Amino acid sequence: MKYLKQAAVAVIALAGVVTVAPSAQASTAAESNSSGILSGCSTRIAGNDGIGSCYNTTGVRKTMIFHVECNNWFDGNIDKELEVPPYATVETTGHCWSSVDWVTAKLL
Repeated sequence: MKYLKQAAVAVIALAGVVTVAPSAQASTAAESNSSGILSGCSTRIAGNDGIGSCYNTTGVRKTMIFHVECNNWFDGNIDKELEVPPYATVETTGHCWSSVDWVTAKLL
């Protein structure tokens, strides 16, 4: 698995999971399929929104696991499972009333 990191971006990437913290702008994790074409996910925080995008370059459906951790106890965290069709990109968002602690997205 190959991890890409932009300059001045705080990224924690574990087992194919991309996590972006509030101090970070964006992060990306990608892996090659048998043809060498990249599939992967990216995340970013925009104000009170966590945004995740996954692209699937394989010929089979994959599942995107998306999580937004909100800062305050009264703000419910966001968890989503979305299907990513073959050769497609799926983007989703989660909104926190106060602020976002971190965002993760991964393909299964």
